[in-house]
Amino acid sequence: MTRRMRIGLTMGLSFGVFMTFLFVTQWGLFPGVIGGTVSGVLFGVGMAASYGVLYGRREGRQRLGEVRHEATITLVKGKKETIEACKESLKHINRRTKITKEDLENRELRAKAGMEWHRTADVISFSVRTIDDQSSEVEIESKPLIPTVITDQGSNLRNVEAIKAFFERHGLIGDNTWSPSSKGTPSADPD
Repeated sequence: MTRRMRIGLTMGLSFGVFMTFLFVTQWGLFPGVIGGTVSGVLFGVGMAASYGVLYGRREGRQRLGEVRHEATITLVKGKKETIEACKESLKHINRRTKITKEDLENRELRAKAGMEWHRTADVISFSVRTIDDQSSEVEIESKPLIPTVITDQGSNLRNVEAIKAFFERHGLIGDNTWSPSSKGTPSADPD
């Protein structure tokens, strides 16, 4: 099921149930159910269409419609310095980013970026693998805190890009390996 269809069904169903309740109390059972169903279907179609038009114009990034983003970056630092750099990079996501799990033995770091008016609450994970004494490979994953989120308006993509930009600004990226990948619902065409 495409993203537009899911949004149309979700919005249409919730609006239809609400309108059915209002119509039944005002007009009776049969006309209320018919009126609520028709208004729900029309509202769902309208939401799906407007979402496609507005979302298609929002940004030209190819992976914007995905809600889970990953990247693997090689840094020219040892394990301890890499984890510290990952912690520092979280300060550039948003002011309410908090570390929720720090496992130095397994070389994992997890943080939660707080919700703001233009973004969902996100979970950012780092997994560090030591290549040698002077380089480490960092796997970054950013996804919504709530697993049922359909669209995040690119906030997770921006999280991964902000972390990469932080590493680049501080000269930490080794051989410029930057291999982003996205998992989730494909969004090349939001139909």
